[in-house]
Amino acid sequence: MTSGAKQIRLNLLLNHLHKGRWRKLPAQVGLKTALVAEDLGLIESRGENLRARSYRLTSDGSAYLRLRVG
Repeated sequence: MTSGAKQIRLNLLLNHLHKGRWRKLPAQVGLKTALVAEDLGLIESRGENLRARSYRLTSDGSAYLRLRVG
């Protein structure tokens, strides 16, 4: 996967989670993208099973989205 495709999937994930509530991953985004975003501090997760986890945006993730839009 190219860095452009990774960026698109990361943006899809962050936009999906922008409302601040706990949500599952969107269909277009894989677990690897979620783990990378979590390592970067852009999202947080809850749940034991990797596939059944819920995610939400962190304050850093919100700031990242604002920078991307503005």
